[in-house]
Amino acid sequence: MTELRNSLSQSGAPPRVLCGREEVRAYLAHYPELMDMKEMAALTVWPTDRTDTVVVEWTATGSTVANSQPYSLDYIVVLTVRDGLIARFRDYWSPLSAAAAAGSLPGLIASLERENT
Repeated sequence: MTELRNSLSQSGAPPRVLCGREEVRAYLAHYPELMDMKEMAALTVWPTDRTDTVVVEWTATGSTVANSQPYSLDYIVVLTVRDGLIARFRDYWSPLSAAAAAGSLPGLIASLERENT
């Protein structure tokens, strides 16, 4: 994988760009400690006018590890492939929905309010 771009962040920071497998692997290493994903539901692949790019719409369902609350998070991914490998993966999701599922929405809101004062 050449590039993974998280287009939305929980802190309002600019998008994070990860380059190469090791950066992506390190970024995702702790995800199972936060979210216990059980299913990728409602997967829809939308072709584009570019032969190397598709848009993928999907929903992740499972439970949060911290509070065992169920969650359902929607994602949009723009995926570009070159020479049989993922060249670019742009990921769009709702930080508010993720924070609500994890029980950290009040902390996220408080951090955003601090940034605006």
